[in-house]
Amino acid sequence: LKHLIESKENSSYKRNSSQAAATPKVLGELAVRGGIPIKVFGGPLLCVACTPKYTDDRAKGSAFFYIKRNSEAVDGAEAYTTIGPSFPFPDLVEWNDDGDLCCICVGTRIGVYALHPPEFKLLTSTLLAPNEIDRKILSAKFIHGALYVASRGSVQCIFLNNSNAERTFSIDSYVLSSYETPIFPKCTISRADNN
Repeated sequence: LKHLIESKENSSYKRNSSQAAATPKVLGELAVRGGIPIKVFGGPLLCVACTPKYTDDRAKGSAFFYIKRNSEAVDGAEAYTTIGPSFPFPDLVEWNDDGDLCCICVGTRIGVYALHPPEFKLLTSTLLAPNEIDRKILSAKFIHGALYVASRGSVQCIFLNNSNAERTFSIDSYVLSSYETPIFPKCTISRADNN
């Protein structure tokens, strides 16, 4: 486990300097659950996706999120522990700017999770647009409280409706663009000028 440390150089970085703009610091080895680590996703929580030993089949893989035990702990791998349940091997993990909402995409499933340490729980989930050709999510991004999910053939907007009184979420999902969106209207209206 490593993280980058900024250089203490001032903004007038010397080109001939042998010191890097940022240097890695080794934090130790993180004992991961689930097998052999294959993919790491960053964010407020560290997500490590693993496959079982003796196979590289991602369909059989799983992922766990790791959080520091407390904010005063020494920066070391031993300070991290798992939080929340295990997940299937994710294709994509994306966080909102506040770091309290997380989108986890697995196949055609889009899950939105909330982080309120020590809790990490599912708020809601939905599926990729049903008429998608290759059925693979390429990107996801939280913008102004909405989640935009793009695949090769569609863009989907997911509005998250929060009811704080009941601590529940509901969603409204709209396909903004897809292969089935017509370029031209089905019929055209023409008007003959009788002058």
